[in-house]
Amino acid sequence: MGIKNKKILDKGDKKRYNITNIKGVDMAFRNGVDRNMGILLPQYLDDYIPKNHIVRVYDKVIDMYSDKELGLEYNESQVGNSRYNPRIMLKILIYSYSQGIRSSRKIEKALYENLSFKWLARDLKPDHKTISEYRRNNQAIIKRTLKKVILMCKEMDLINGNYLFIDGTKIKGNASLDKAWTKKRIRLVIKRLDSHINKLIEIHKKNDELEEDSSSYVIVDNIEEKINKLKIKKKQLEKIDKEIEKREGEKSYNTTDKDTILLNTRQGTIIGYNGQIAVDEKNGIIISNDIVRKNNDFGLFKKEFNKAVRNTGIEYKGGVADAGYSKAGDLKELIEKDKDIIVPSQRQRKEEKDIEETKNNFSKDKFRYDEEKDIFICPMGYTLKYQKADRREKETLKRYVIEDKNICLKCPYYGKCTKSKTGRTLSKGEDEHIRKKLENRYYSKEGKEIYKKRKYKVETVFGHMKKNLGFREFLLRGIDGALTEFNIFCINYNIMKMVNILGTEKILAK
Repeated sequence: MGIKNKKILDKGDKKRYNITNIKGVDMAFRNGVDRNMGILLPQYLDDYIPKNHIVRVYDKVIDMYSDKELGLEYNESQVGNSRYNPRIMLKILIYSYSQGIRSSRKIEKALYENLSFKWLARDLKPDHKTISEYRRNNQAIIKRTLKKVILMCKEMDLINGNYLFIDGTKIKGNASLDKAWTKKRIRLVIKRLDSHINKLIEIHKKNDELEEDSSSYVIVDNIEEKINKLKIKKKQLEKIDKEIEKREGEKSYNTTDKDTILLNTRQGTIIGYNGQIAVDEKNGIIISNDIVRKNNDFGLFKKEFNKAVRNTGIEYKGGVADAGYSKAGDLKELIEKDKDIIVPSQRQRKEEKDIEETKNNFSKDKFRYDEEKDIFICPMGYTLKYQKADRREKETLKRYVIEDKNICLKCPYYGKCTKSKTGRTLSKGEDEHIRKKLENRYYSKEGKEIYKKRKYKVETVFGHMKKNLGFREFLLRGIDGALTEFNIFCINYNIMKMVNILGTEKILAK
């Protein structure tokens, strides 16, 4: 009821409308209704949610697919206590993550207090244990849902199949760094344990030889029990040491989440996983994703590119990524299939002095390679001969050295070309021609323009997940659990893009 002139109201009216006058001022506060008064509420749950509310999109998207397409199973003849509808549980889980709510206890609370959750769940209220078990036991359904959302984006013409932009980010796992063991740390701790055990054994031996009232007698409570506990701890560490030896190429083992690995980040070392995504050029829709146990992105490009092709059935024109993906052997197959791959040279990731070296007249590209003689000729005309082959990151590099170190030491450019006392060296990979082709494509005008798009096409995805959705660490343990959570975030990101581009009305109208 609108009140234009409150001066005409009597005391009864003021009490009825809960209006409070301020002395000397012609205005009123809005104090709400009397809690003891009866109020009329909408008759239907649907009336509480606006017709263009985002929750309706999540409900619509999941309902666009049949039980068979999503992999949902119903057993009507099941005996015992009835289960919650798996389709509704899927909606609750995905929508919760879009609202930045990931804890099963917080999801349970939202089902009681949040109207959009009550509407989506049809006023069902599964407890936190049920929610947690559903998330853990239905990883395949969540994975399939992501693929269906990707195909939905394709049907809505939100992807164009032109270029893929690939990137990775390191995400903390649900494990403590203190529980991460390396062989070096194990050796140090075992050494301290041995020292402590030996001291206790020595004290025990001496006490056996002395009387209790002797001035040299050392009182240590439960000394034998303490020695046994230290020996048990030592055996546990020796067992962990053997586990690390079984893991080829891995240097650590975490006792909380055995799948996590040590990762180097700008903020320091963390324990976790490496998340990978590939997005379509047109609208930045996520086309593929993965969780890998690797500290870098070297050699991961082809896997993510091919996965994106399988998910969409589209033969993409090309792909773009940063220098971390620049493994020529990994990109060779795609280049030979005439895919336009724009990835800067691995040289950009070298140490600062090597980067500075590329700016002068003595960078590697200034050395001429004679394929027939298998030698390099430096800008001053001297020869670098093949010395040996080095195996690095599953790639063989041929090493070339100056024919006489004194040539470099007496050269007027010594210190600028190289500072090594053994003279200048160069490395050449088996796929050097591929690496050269990648460099030339990146330095081309068109290549530079396409590469510029990478920052706002793919890097913004991780920015949205981390900043807006609070995705800075995993809640679930194990690589399968981590991938499940990552899949949910990717589903939410794609739905968010759909809404931003098309609007809720157009999606709900389908």
